[in-house]
Amino acid sequence: MGVNPLLFKTLMIFNMTIKEYSIKARETANYKDNRYPATALIEEIGELSGKFAKWYRGDYKDLPITEIKKELGDICWESNEYHCLNGRQIEITYSTEDLTPFVDYLDFCDRLCNFRFNLGLIGIIAMFLRQYPEFGTIEEILELNIAKLADRKNRGKIKGDGDNR
Repeated sequence: MGVNPLLFKTLMIFNMTIKEYSIKARETANYKDNRYPATALIEEIGELSGKFAKWYRGDYKDLPITEIKKELGDICWESNEYHCLNGRQIEITYSTEDLTPFVDYLDFCDRLCNFRFNLGLIGIIAMFLRQYPEFGTIEEILELNIAKLADRKNRGKIKGDGDNR
C-alpha cells in the first residue's frame, strides 16, 4: 500500500523552514560510509525505546522528558540524512493508517520500529508530539537537535560515545 499524503506542511522553526533544518543538519554530518544513517536510525529508535523501557521498569520516577527530546531529535537527524543520501527532500507527511492515535508510548515505539522510509519518521514524531504535548513540539525538537549538534561540532565532539559528550 503506497503512501497517501493527507497533509504537507512547511515547518517554521523560529524563522527556519524544514528545508533549512535539513541544510543545517547536514552541516554536522561526519561519517565515512553511506550505510551509516540507516543503521544509526535503527540504533536511535532503540535508544528512545530504552528510555521508555527503563521508565516502565521503574528506573525513573518520572519520564526523562529532556532525554527523550534529545533522542527524538537524533531520530529526526538520521531520517533527514537518510533522505538526503537517497535524493529525497525531508518533509512531513501523514498517511491514513498513521492518523490512528497512539495507544501509549509502546505503540509509538512500535510504529517507529516498523517504519517505511518513505512514510517520513518526522511526520510520525510530529503526530506523537501533538498527542503527547509534554514532550514539546516538533519545532522544539528540531531546534534542540540543531543546537546540540552545532555545539558538538564547535567542540570537535561530533564523533564519539555518550549522549552528553
